[in-house]
Parts: sequence; structure tokens; C-alpha cells
Amino acid sequence: PSPSPSATRKKESAARVEDAAVDWGVRRTFREYVTGSVGRGRWALSGGAQDGGAVFRFPQGKGTYDAGSEKLEAVFAGAVRFTAADGLDLRLAGLTARVSSGTGTLLADVTRGGATEKAVPLVTFAAGGLAPEDGLAVLTEAPATLTAEGAKAFGSLYRAGTEMDPVSLAVALDAKAELPALPDLGTGADPSDAPATHSAGTPAARPAAAESGSRTPLAVGGGAAIAAAVAAVLYAARRRRARNT
Repeated sequence: PSPSPSATRKKESAARVEDAAVDWGVRRTFREYVTGSVGRGRWALSGGAQDGGAVFRFPQGKGTYDAGSEKLEAVFAGAVRFTAADGLDLRLAGLTARVSSGTGTLLADVTRGGATEKAVPLVTFAAGGLAPEDGLAVLTEAPATLTAEGAKAFGSLYRAGTEMDPVSLAVALDAKAELPALPDLGTGADPSDAPATHSAGTPAARPAAAESGSRTPLAVGGGAAIAAAVAAVLYAARRRRARNT
């Protein structure tokens, strides 16, 4: 018997992902904390992940996309590892984007303290309108929010619901479709280098937790927090003396 019209439409709407990339910078203040005066650390990219300055690209996405329901399941190559002098050692790999009913979730295999937890949902993001045009579906800088599981992955540095860096997706359903170029947002790094490593650059004024209003995890280090507070007091005193002279 011939397939039903509904089955035919379902078969035609489902498509294999030929190529895909997800761009995500995690969170600006987190990067500043890692490479700043408190963290005195760096990040390193591996497995083909690329650095666009303020965003990381995880390429070579593979999976499926249903145009009828705008449902996506794609797994990406590459990893990023953050290390800092206060003991932070966090690696995100195996990033996966899941989109359904206009909502997306970005998941990753999280390694912290030598232990790995698979497919941790880190952030959710708005994904309405992820419809293909000329074989390419694009989502640009969708607002992203930290999940409860994501908060645990970051050692409770941020509360669940914290705004994280936006998520951008590009999904090629046609082998001839070209993904958008990785934006270069200003570090001068060569995105083709893998692994790429960033050492301390412009110092952060304070740990990221201070900006978010979240409690600082033990990993940040009490001595470093005290030193930062003392420096702030001394700076304020110098400014008062300068105004009085």
C-alpha cells in the first residue's frame, strides 16, 4: 500500500544535518574572572573549536532537523577548558543543541574536579523562527538563561536564571549551503588555531560572582576575595584624599 499523505509529509520534512555550528561565549564576566587578577588563568580550545574573541564556535554539527516542527537535535565537535589559579578547572565538550516548540537547550559534557557528567543542560534559549531558507537555518544571538543544572556545573558561581551569553546557531540542510563566518570580536587570535590558549589579559575588576549577585563558591578562594576587598578600600581612600587636596 502507498504511504499515507501524513507519513509522506513527515518523511519530506525530516532532513539530515549536513553541517552546523553553534557560537557561544559562555558569559563575558566569567571569561574576565578567569583571565583577570583574581583567576589569573586561561582557557584552551581543542577538538576543532574556534575562538572569535568574545565567542567560541563549536563546529561540525551532525544530527537531524524537522522543518515541519522546527525540531533540531545536533551534536558539535570541540571543547573549551577553563583553568584558574584559585583551583577552577572546568571543561565543556560534546556540546549539543536541542530545539523543540520554539525553545532551545544547549547541553554539554561537563568535567570538573576530574569527574565528567554527560549531557548537562547548561542554558535554555529562545529558538522561534528557526526555519530554513535556501537550505540554511540560522538563529542569531538568541537570549540564553542558565539552568539549575548549569548553575551546579559552574560551581554555583551564578544562580539559576542568570542571563548568559546569547546562543547563535547555523544549520545547513543542503550540502551546498555555507555557514556564516565566525565573527571576529576583537582579541586578535587566529580562529584556525587549535588548541588556542588565552592567558591573562585585561584584569577583571572583580570576580564574576560579584557582578551577578551570586554567592562566591569556595573554589574562588577566600584569600583572593579578601585581597580584592582590601584593594577596593585602598582605592576608595586614595580617591577621597585626591578630592581633598
